Amino acid sequence: MRRVPFSVMVVPLLLILAGLGIGLGVQAPEHMDVWVTALATAALTYYAFTEARRNQRQDEGREAGMRHRLEAVARLARRSCDATIIANTYSNVIPDWARAIRLDVLQEQFLEIRTLAGQLGGDDSVHATRAFEDFLSAADRVNLLTNVEHAPLVLTEQDVARTQALGFFRAASDALQEIAPRLGDEHPVPAGNTGPAGTRLSPPSGAP
Repeated sequence: MRRVPFSVMVVPLLLILAGLGIGLGVQAPEHMDVWVTALATAALTYYAFTEARRNQRQDEGREAGMRHRLEAVARLARRSCDATIIANTYSNVIPDWARAIRLDVLQEQFLEIRTLAGQLGGDDSVHATRAFEDFLSAADRVNLLTNVEHAPLVLTEQDVARTQALGFFRAASDALQEIAPRLGDEHPVPAGNTGPAGTRLSPPSGAP
């Protein structure tokens, strides 16, 4: 059943009240001020209600737009994290793998995700904060591997930093999946994915 807008119901009522007020004012002029006050009050009430409804619709529209934007950016960032993990299996040179990661792009995406989710609140804000912190931890390891002056020269140290970075990327991807679930044709990175050094790539536990 189609709902009748509130304004369509109220306007005729105001016209009826105005007609009654004019009629009674002609018959009983001494009560005219009462009717004028009542009509003014009704008009102000109607105006306040319509303004509140308009503001509510605008707020709902802005929130819907922010949620669409949040989901889109979160999906892009999650796919980038997944691609970073998968790319590791095709690179035997750890620093080369690290240098290929676009941390600047990911940083902008994760920052926007946290900002939008913080404004919306709720569970998305919690997931966004966790993803942002995991990304920062992964970025620290990637920067270590790409820093020419301070990069670890020992292969085992490089492998440890890489494994921790991959774990944090996976943890960030898992957190973003709560905000932007995988689509039907998207396939998650296998949980048992193994890098060239034979290290199992899983979210870090107690990593410094």
